[in-house]
Amino acid sequence: MLFTDLPLGNPCGAPWDTAMQARILAAALRLFDAATAPGTIERSPERWAESDEWKARYAEVTPENAAKLKAMGDARRAMRAQLKAAPPP
Repeated sequence: MLFTDLPLGNPCGAPWDTAMQARILAAALRLFDAATAPGTIERSPERWAESDEWKARYAEVTPENAAKLKAMGDARRAMRAQLKAAPPP
C-alpha cells in the first residue's frame, strides 16, 4: 500500500495537480512491482501544502462556519433523499 497523507477524498493528489497525481501513481506502480510481502506499506513523500497546517483545521467546525456547514449538509441529505426516491433509469 502506498500511504498518502493527504486530506480525505484526495488519495491520488490535489485536484487538477496532474504532476502530483502522476508521481503518486508512478510510486504506487513501483511499489506494486517491488513489494516482496503482503502488508507492505510505503509512505508517499507528497505533501498537500508547504506546511501541514491543514491537518489542524481539517473538518473543523467553528461558530463562524457552523451555519454554512449545516446548510451544506442539509442540502446534501435532501439531494440524496431525492435520488433514493427517484425511480431507477
